Amino acid sequence: MVQHDLQQVNDEWEKIEKLLEILKVFKATTNIISGIEYPFANLFLGEVQRIKELLDVKSESLDDFVKIMVENMKERFTKYWGECNLLMTIGLMVDPRLKMRVVEIAFPKMFPSDLVRENISKVKNIMYQLFDEYLRMYCSTCNVEESGECAFPMDAHGDVTSSGLSELLQDVFSGGNFYTACEK
Repeated sequence: MVQHDLQQVNDEWEKIEKLLEILKVFKATTNIISGIEYPFANLFLGEVQRIKELLDVKSESLDDFVKIMVENMKERFTKYWGECNLLMTIGLMVDPRLKMRVVEIAFPKMFPSDLVRENISKVKNIMYQLFDEYLRMYCSTCNVEESGECAFPMDAHGDVTSSGLSELLQDVFSGGNFYTACEK
């Protein structure tokens, strides 16, 4: 009887050790995101991706306890982060070091393959809409359409075609003035 009770206690400690291994990542992520007074948006996506990858790996565990526990965690994670989190992503996009490239790298790791392209297009469209809004507010001679649609022509995938925005940005980045470029 004592041997059986001792084995149960050892089994419980093993489960706790496995749980702690997973929770350490959550603790580290929480400390990174909330450990500073004003968290930087560029930290969020990497940490969310880190947790997603951990849950994906642990959900393949041969240990039934870990597998069941992680499946429950993944369900909650997907409920909260499963949809494209535009606010977090836009924060990354305005970081001049990261821009759209970080989305193109991270999204395939975070979303099912059938949603990656859709979520990337969603982010691009929001950024173009924000840019159009900026033009409406600060560049009165740009003739941005008031229809609410992107002022730049888009292809069938929702990506801006070679005309419009790219020419404007080329003018600006080649040393031209933004307001001068808008007047063209």
